[in-house]
Amino acid sequence: MGNNGCWAIMAGLSLIASPFAWGQQSLAPPHLPEALVTSGVPETVTATAPENYGSYRNTVDFPPFLAWSENGNALLFNGGSVLYSMSQSDGPIEEVARLNGDAGDYMSPTLDRFLTLEDSDGDENYRLSMHDLKGPNVVAITPAGTRSTGPLWRPDGRQFLYKSNQRDPAKTDLYIADVDRPTQGRLLLSDIGDEAVLQDWDVAGGRVLITKVISENRKPLYLLDLATGTLERLDQGQNDVAFPIARFVQDGKAIVTVSDKESEFLQLHHYDFASRRFQNLTPALAQDIEEIAIAKGGRAIAFAANDNGRSQLHVLDMTRKTSRRIATVPPGVLANLRFNPDGERVAFNLLGDVFRRKVFTYSFRNGQLDQWVAGSTPKSSVAFIAPETVSIRIPPAAGHDAYTIQGYLYRPTGKAPAPVYVDIHGGPEYQVRPTFNRWHQYLLGELKIAVFVPNISGSNGYGKSFMMADDGIRRQRAIDDVGHILDWIGSRSELDSTRVALFGESYGGFTVLSALARFPERIRAGIDVVGIANLVTFLERTAPYRKDLRRAEFGDERDADMRRFLTSVSPLTNAARIKAPLLVAQGRNDPRVDYRESRELVESVRKGGGPIWYIEAANEGHGFHRPENNAFRLNAELAFLRRYLLN
Repeated sequence: MGNNGCWAIMAGLSLIASPFAWGQQSLAPPHLPEALVTSGVPETVTATAPENYGSYRNTVDFPPFLAWSENGNALLFNGGSVLYSMSQSDGPIEEVARLNGDAGDYMSPTLDRFLTLEDSDGDENYRLSMHDLKGPNVVAITPAGTRSTGPLWRPDGRQFLYKSNQRDPAKTDLYIADVDRPTQGRLLLSDIGDEAVLQDWDVAGGRVLITKVISENRKPLYLLDLATGTLERLDQGQNDVAFPIARFVQDGKAIVTVSDKESEFLQLHHYDFASRRFQNLTPALAQDIEEIAIAKGGRAIAFAANDNGRSQLHVLDMTRKTSRRIATVPPGVLANLRFNPDGERVAFNLLGDVFRRKVFTYSFRNGQLDQWVAGSTPKSSVAFIAPETVSIRIPPAAGHDAYTIQGYLYRPTGKAPAPVYVDIHGGPEYQVRPTFNRWHQYLLGELKIAVFVPNISGSNGYGKSFMMADDGIRRQRAIDDVGHILDWIGSRSELDSTRVALFGESYGGFTVLSALARFPERIRAGIDVVGIANLVTFLERTAPYRKDLRRAEFGDERDADMRRFLTSVSPLTNAARIKAPLLVAQGRNDPRVDYRESRELVESVRKGGGPIWYIEAANEGHGFHRPENNAFRLNAELAFLRRYLLN
């Protein structure tokens, strides 16, 4: 079904539930948020919070650590609309400033201003603004309707860089602006690319490190001369090497990078400008390094390594070029690792499986690890369930050697065997981590459904060969993995292999739809949120700034042979095989996956006779983020699971 006149849907109208008469509309019933249209969803579904959902709010959720104070004697925390400060790990927490926005990741080094990126109804056209902590002033820097991304502050806070397509909607340029004249940005470099990452700024040398993202495994590293606007490639022209992190050290005489140069994993490297040589600082570490912090003068580097989804904190002595692991850090996922000004302590956020966030500091002088608790240690009212780490061994077959799928199994208390909810992540270049998920805990506690969260082929965190294993014409390997997961569920006596539901967002939605068509008798129900239904039209319609990046992953639909392959494996092509009940949710403003794909899929599945529920939000993009819309979607999912998974 194309984009015909029957789809001129207005906010406040709801499609008649049965049959799927797309052209017929009626006034929305009171239960439906104004911007939603639905089909097949029972009128008993409401936009109020699911019953008992409030009990699953994790109270161990400390405000995220944002930065050290300028003198290094206190930590600053982002409380959303409030900036907080603490000078002792068990002392009082104090309000520093009221914010007219969320300080987020773009606080000035001088801690008096911050930059924000805000879009409209999920369209991802982010407008850049500056907020002044000394007053209520907010200055819009880029025009409404244009897209800005990835700003970078100069270390002294006097200037900042940002990317914007304000000159040409089809191109992303690099601009520089003075903090006192933020709206008078000067064009530095044309067509730098939306996915370019501004890494670090050497003020004395007038240089900036930039990574250009071609694909997840191709991220070349460049040095930009701010005076001349010239780019110099530093990675010696090697393809299929990624440099996701780069920082200046030794007064700009060298840099430290994280890259998979000559390795399966992202390791720490030192690059000297004089010799133009890279030295691997962590050759024995078979893990991805994902966070680094460099002490003043570059004498030490703290870094977090990814050990099957959990973080391990290490420190490297740059004089001896040796590193050691800090074993006292509890299990979790480490974020925002930062040295204090004198280089003696690091602070970081730690995300956990049964708590949302804790904040720690570690002293290298005395080896002490402190949790910051504002005078007391909070506890949640619900006993949340920790996951079991699972490894599923896949035997060798035509086209691949033996490999392993890693994942996390959450088992409910009560009578076994339990029905299973398999949550497949998007990306596909992403890794699901064992961090707190309120919805998963709710399914465990209220519906007694087991939750399994796998990292199928194409996930990162397990080496670049595994991440690239599903690229292009190997796409079906990811769907094969779902079959292996179903086999594994059947081998576990505490799980009910006859009652399995699949859930996925974005690329995860593609995987769900593909698996429903591939294994129609083995899956009880499927839930697809903003998923890809047609790989060809996905690549043709996705936002211009994403096309090249997605073609590197999925294949180029402009090539005739690849186009035929992409068509053959698209869920829309195989929609007639989808027989299990299906719930589809889609945002009308989605710049990544065009909403027409979901409509076309729903119509095709309906023709095949499969039960299908559909939700479309006129004021959402790639996901449901407005509270009333998301509450409705969650209630619809509950009703769907109760009817089709739990009977």
